Amino acid sequence: MESSQKDESLNTESKSNLGGAKVKETKISKDIDKSKIVKVYTFESNSAGGILCVLIYAKAQFIVKKLDVEDWDLKKQKFDYEALPIIKINKVQYTHEIPIILYLGRKYNLLGEKKEDIYTITNLLYSIFDLKEKILPAFLPESKEEYENQQINIDKLLYESMPVFLKRFEAQLEGKDYFLGSKISVIDLYMCFFIFLIFKHPLRINLLGEILYKNAPNLDNLTNSLIQNELKEYFSSYFEVNSPL
Repeated sequence: MESSQKDESLNTESKSNLGGAKVKETKISKDIDKSKIVKVYTFESNSAGGILCVLIYAKAQFIVKKLDVEDWDLKKQKFDYEALPIIKINKVQYTHEIPIILYLGRKYNLLGEKKEDIYTITNLLYSIFDLKEKILPAFLPESKEEYENQQINIDKLLYESMPVFLKRFEAQLEGKDYFLGSKISVIDLYMCFFIFLIFKHPLRINLLGEILYKNAPNLDNLTNSLIQNELKEYFSSYFEVNSPL
């Protein structure tokens, strides 16, 4: 992974309260076409982790631009829809995570080959975001009501929502190496990041790892394979992080 200019380096120590990943800094050759470099703008590495996994697997030239939350009010007007993460390629902004993943999938030929593949990918992406909406109030409550009902929300998440979603994901993998069959696609890469961050991160594996294995053993195996092979460079840094949940 490389950077396009001397003053634009990869984020080397991005951490969040969910445990961030470090991304090693290298330099892009002067011969590289800078119009093809992908710039990823994010608050923390975790908010763009799925995007980074796709870029890493595709061996894309990219840099990560980490923005400070404290300065966001002064900078947000520079970004479409005033939301992160976004990517820029040749000065063109691409916004919202699911469209970005689909765009990168098309760009790097990671959307499958059948007409039904785009539906499968999009359906699973939205399903991940549906599960995220149930996770946040349980583990990261914000409102008074969420704080008061946190234990109830955690119990519902652990014993109801998570098993249901994981079994659905597992059913999509039945008899296949990857979600689309024999070839990796963006949904495998994005799902790997999500599953690792929630279920297999060193800070959470003791609590949630068994739920993953019992309800989705094939998904667990796929995640392990990607973490140990294609995405090893990215995920290995998580084991160096000791920030609390």
